[in-house]
Amino acid sequence: MTANTEKYSAKVPLQLKCHECKEPFTHKVHLGQTSFDWTCPKCGFTHPSFLGLDLTVGVLLLEKSGHELLQEKDFSMAVVFAAMAFESELSRLFLKWAEIECLRTGAELDREECERQLRDFKTIKRKIEEVSQFLVNSSMDDFVLSKTQLHDDISTGFKSIRIGTLATDFQQHLFWPRNKVLHWGDAKNSYEDAAKCCSIANLGLIILRAMDFDRRTTLETSRGS
Repeated sequence: MTANTEKYSAKVPLQLKCHECKEPFTHKVHLGQTSFDWTCPKCGFTHPSFLGLDLTVGVLLLEKSGHELLQEKDFSMAVVFAAMAFESELSRLFLKWAEIECLRTGAELDREECERQLRDFKTIKRKIEEVSQFLVNSSMDDFVLSKTQLHDDISTGFKSIRIGTLATDFQQHLFWPRNKVLHWGDAKNSYEDAAKCCSIANLGLIILRAMDFDRRTTLETSRGS
């Protein structure tokens, strides 16, 4: 399964549209790519394109998950990429803010130590809990309770993700299905299974984006005081 995952993860298809003739076009980018040019196959117009800072690896992996779901109809790989998207964003924000804290104090970031800390979390449940505490100094549940829109979206839009057990529910309903594919070779997922995982992963990214925003706001406020 590992080799298969690497083959799938090489490029991410982005849905684009020509500025001149409005023809839709799919362009595949590598995960680490930040800019590219593409030429419309219909009218020949060349587009220089730059990916925004909000298009992180986690976001691109979720885009890949949606492509596997809707275009390739590979529902098991859609599940795998959905879980990868959420976990990637957890790790990215942990490393981002660890580096910012080092810059603030004049210390040098120890990347190996950061990686060791991430490995030491062991389970995804603990990783969610620890990264949440690091980002906003509270649990994910308490953070969501403090945000009316997030609270309402989860309460009305999700049956399997509940405020009060968010870390447990993300683990059970997103990462356990991934483990069935990667650990046991169980690739019998349906469209509904994959769509559910994509939706849950998207929710996870929305929550993490809100945490990142709060952390930035707190930092900017402290600088201005």
